[in-house]
Amino acid sequence: MHNLRHFYYQNKQKIWKVVLIIAFILGIIYFLNYLQKNGSNSNNLASNNKDTIYSDQQNKTYISNQSAVSGQTVTEKEVQTINSTISKFLQYCKNKQYEQAYNMLSDDCKENEYDTLEKFQDKYIGAKFNKDALYEIEKWMNNTYKISIANDLLSTGNVNDTQRQVEYITIVEENDIQKLNINSYIGKSDINKEITKDDIKITAVSERIYMDYEIYDFKIENISNNTIKVDSLEKIGTMYLVDASGNKYNAYANEILDDEIEIRKKHDSNISIKYANTYSSRNNIKKIVFENVILDYIKYKTTSNLSTFDAVSEFVINL
Repeated sequence: MHNLRHFYYQNKQKIWKVVLIIAFILGIIYFLNYLQKNGSNSNNLASNNKDTIYSDQQNKTYISNQSAVSGQTVTEKEVQTINSTISKFLQYCKNKQYEQAYNMLSDDCKENEYDTLEKFQDKYIGAKFNKDALYEIEKWMNNTYKISIANDLLSTGNVNDTQRQVEYITIVEENDIQKLNINSYIGKSDINKEITKDDIKITAVSERIYMDYEIYDFKIENISNNTIKVDSLEKIGTMYLVDASGNKYNAYANEILDDEIEIRKKHDSNISIKYANTYSSRNNIKKIVFENVILDYIKYKTTSNLSTFDAVSEFVINL
């Protein structure tokens, strides 16, 4: 005991300095964790312009009371809906309850995004979720919610861990049961609008809406005696959507393969084209335009001076 007391008095200043440093670091960790949970600044999960955060401390899930887009207040009834669907889904994912989480997906989402449980488990849960995650759920627009995912600083003890993931989840009704579309997939709707011209029939079958883009599914029927090509892919902005205000949303032409849009005579083909139309700024689409349909692609390929080539047609599908 004498030696211990002697050591303390001899190193008193150093000991207290270490104690204060440790206390200071712990204080920072607790403070940062408090900010994460309660939304005290713009860098945290909850925004500082929201008066109320509905919270589930046990499951580390927090629901903002206000829409991030419209500013509309989220009702108690809507909070209950979120808790019974999105919050439950997040906890299933975090706890690796794969089948329970997968069963909450809509048939539409399974068909278009995760057609097997294994794909959902590996590419979704494995990529996004861990046991130390905090979740804030914000109403975005309509039935779509923004999910901010971050690590719990108190659990990890890593004050430098500022990484965030953002996910968008949409609640949909399926057979009178609430299901989820995940990973920024909003949903699918049928179109079934067509145009027939120059012995070619183009049908817009459906659209698949994502947060950052849209994918339109088409059926192209070539009734002519020539090989056709839906677009030469040599120009920018010749395939696009047009909204009610006249704004254009171009196709991602660089993602289209030549073989997909080259159709032999008396054949048809199903193709999908992605367009740069984000859901958050989505307007009422009125037209789908193909400006540069090649009516005789064999002749086109053998024409040395394309300025004289006139076997080109424009197709406009009115929605």
